[in-house]
Amino acid sequence: MRLTNFSHRLDLYGIFILIVLLFPQICLAEEQEKDELFDEFAFLQEQDIVLSAAKHKQKIGFSPAAVIVITRQEIEKSGANDLIELLRRYPAVHAYVTDPIYPATMIRGTIRVLLMVDGREVNVEFYTAPFYGLVPVAIDDIERIEIVLGPNSALYGANAVSAVINITTQKPAPGFHTRLRLAAGQHGNTILGGMVGGGWDPLTFQGSVQIDKADSWMESGLTLKDLIRSNLTISYSLENGSISASAGLLDGGGRLFGVMGYMDFTKMIMAYSMLDFDYDFEYGDFKFKTYWYGLRTDFTVDFAMYHPSAPGVSLGTVPPFTLRGDTLHSEAQYDIELFEGNLLITGLDFRYTYYQSDQLVEPELTQYRFGIFVHDEQLLFDKLMLTASFRFDYNSVTNPAISPRGAIIYNPDGDHFIRLSAGSAFRKPTMIETSANFTIDGNPSFPEIKELFETKGISNADLSNESLTGIELGYRGTLLEKALRISADIYFNMNRNWISFLTDIRFRPPPFNMQIDIDNSRVGYENSGDDFNIFGVNIGIEGEPIDNLTLFLRGEYRYEYFTKDERKAPKTPEYLFTAGGTWRLPFGLTVHLALSHVAPRKDDIGNPQSVLEASSWQQLPAVTLVMANLNYRLEFGDSKLDLGLSFFNPFGGRFREKAGVETQDGSNYGGEVLGTRAMLSARLRY
Repeated sequence: MRLTNFSHRLDLYGIFILIVLLFPQICLAEEQEKDELFDEFAFLQEQDIVLSAAKHKQKIGFSPAAVIVITRQEIEKSGANDLIELLRRYPAVHAYVTDPIYPATMIRGTIRVLLMVDGREVNVEFYTAPFYGLVPVAIDDIERIEIVLGPNSALYGANAVSAVINITTQKPAPGFHTRLRLAAGQHGNTILGGMVGGGWDPLTFQGSVQIDKADSWMESGLTLKDLIRSNLTISYSLENGSISASAGLLDGGGRLFGVMGYMDFTKMIMAYSMLDFDYDFEYGDFKFKTYWYGLRTDFTVDFAMYHPSAPGVSLGTVPPFTLRGDTLHSEAQYDIELFEGNLLITGLDFRYTYYQSDQLVEPELTQYRFGIFVHDEQLLFDKLMLTASFRFDYNSVTNPAISPRGAIIYNPDGDHFIRLSAGSAFRKPTMIETSANFTIDGNPSFPEIKELFETKGISNADLSNESLTGIELGYRGTLLEKALRISADIYFNMNRNWISFLTDIRFRPPPFNMQIDIDNSRVGYENSGDDFNIFGVNIGIEGEPIDNLTLFLRGEYRYEYFTKDERKAPKTPEYLFTAGGTWRLPFGLTVHLALSHVAPRKDDIGNPQSVLEASSWQQLPAVTLVMANLNYRLEFGDSKLDLGLSFFNPFGGRFREKAGVETQDGSNYGGEVLGTRAMLSARLRY
């Protein structure tokens, strides 16, 4: 949907719509105010419980790690149109956009994050960071998000390094219910989705579908994201448990900018199916989950391979890719209370992964891994919680890993909790880092290029696991009868054996200067030896100074430095903060405003003329932006109609969140140049 002159007419249209719709709703103000007070009470209850920090439901104050809980109510108030736009409101998560289809996060100085949906990992085994833009569920399907900060491999195994982000979707409920949503705005942003659910106890179902499109911020009409998401869940309630089956599909295409250049996906299919069983036996609670997820994709790779001293001479090209991947995963968990105040949790999991592509030097790749963990909690005198976790992981690629974690939580009074915790985590290298050298259509005059990429290759079979060891001191508490909520965390992380992508192409001296010096050249992944430490402080304050008004202030300071020479790491912004609030007016209008600021940092980018040349560093300036949302609710019996108007950066200028340059032909290379975006939305629920 293209909105011509959208930005010039939006304000007048929005004001006119609100004036027309507000009048008949004023008479319902008193009844809605009662509903809002009830919603606020339910919201506080939701915030007080966490599920992912220790793999069971517990009071958030007794969590062994710092946790951010984002409820459905907060998601709706924010007016966020996608996951990454929502996460921008939490400085512990430095969210940024490279392309519409490829947003990313940096948490505690690294992109190493484990992303899950309903406890199912959605990280792709082929790539380092999660694809937040390709999560198979729409933001309207999300019930809550829990972000468990710090090393979490003691419970979750590989990749749970800087954080675990667990998205919980809405569950089927008895009785017919449906939802429709339409949103459209600048830069070709279009969202059209719906959900239908129902059933009768004990059998319920829910299905949803969403179309999600976006154009380049820089080039009008250039579609960079074109996706369809669909999901179906069937649940059966048992006397002491439940069993559910779910499946989903993401289908579409788009373009993303990666380590070496652009990848244009003409076809991208990501599918999953999952069976989840939970039963409470007389002596404990048993959970079993098994799932499959697959990837089918066709894409072209735009890696320019021109000779540095002869820009018009191409040494080779990368042929189009067809990639197929399948992962099978099963896990079991048993929770038992051995004696008063004690909880013992044991679990194990197994995973098998298979990837196939004729464009890989080894067309078939297989990996498997196995893990087992034990977690124990002991509550003493209703004031002191002691937790200890231990996990062993084995995989077919790197050495086994052992991941411990421990915490002491003290509850001196009421809702005040002090936590001291420490643990370690690891990341297993991805397939592209260890096993996926791709073929090259090389120039016959330069046979060295095929040897460089196919024999030496970008992958490195000798890579070892990355590791992170961290210690953290935290406080969480409430004041003024829970009207004021405070959290503060101080952490120190030691990151070791980090994997980096290195480009060091050397050419022979004259008269052979057109030939690559294979013996002394390298392009690909290495355990670079750039070990680094990061010290950080995170503070969050949220409260309700008056009824129906919520204010928040969140901020994080980070200092990251390399251990080798104590040089400050350039990619991590030194500080971030967000401030804002939500005001719910008595006649159905909700106003949400958030101001976000990110400190300046540096970022590196490859040379657009040739991947054979070294990358360069660019300064990314500080960014301050406003995110605003106006939502007006109309109620018609059992139906609710929400009309929304959201703004992203309405007063700011254009900026990059990923390094980029303008090429000789005037096109962009690297991260998109972002600017202002406005969107109108309508959501009908019955």
